[in-house]
Amino acid sequence: MSSSNYFQDLQYILARIDLTQLAAAASVINGARLAGGTIFTCGNGGAAAEASHFAADLGKNVRALPPFRTICLADSVPAITAYSNDEGVEQVFSSQLHRHGRSSDLLIAYSGSGMSANIVEVIKIAEVLDMSVIAIFGDFPVWLPVTVQVKLGTTVYELNETAMSACNHYLITALRDLVSA
Repeated sequence: MSSSNYFQDLQYILARIDLTQLAAAASVINGARLAGGTIFTCGNGGAAAEASHFAADLGKNVRALPPFRTICLADSVPAITAYSNDEGVEQVFSSQLHRHGRSSDLLIAYSGSGMSANIVEVIKIAEVLDMSVIAIFGDFPVWLPVTVQVKLGTTVYELNETAMSACNHYLITALRDLVSA
């Protein structure tokens, strides 16, 4: 990818996102809210920023009763550094989710590749806890047990992160529509 093709490549990626998967994700997110669940999000690097952004937007910008309860597992620097130091970087999200997650909760995992050890581990813990999982991944490893997968179709991180942001904003809009219907 070169800078001269960035917007053309981004347009290509965005046009191929499966809107039926995004609609399914919105339904699962709203279902977790209605069940009294918490929506946990996580990611690494720029994907962590997207996870945090979505948790904040969902908690603040979609007004619903009962409200959306959101926690980004990537937001607590003390927790991340403690788990990294004591249990290993692979456990930074899964250890937090294991302590706080319930079967009525939802995990939304963001990743460029879907292969980061801490993302794989948190999805495994969500499965043990019988939680629903939405994966918003650049490239999707088909063996991961998820409820909904939103595949972005690229592993180029500049395109991934922008596409993740677009998916987040689509989901916020779709959830506003769902809760006002």
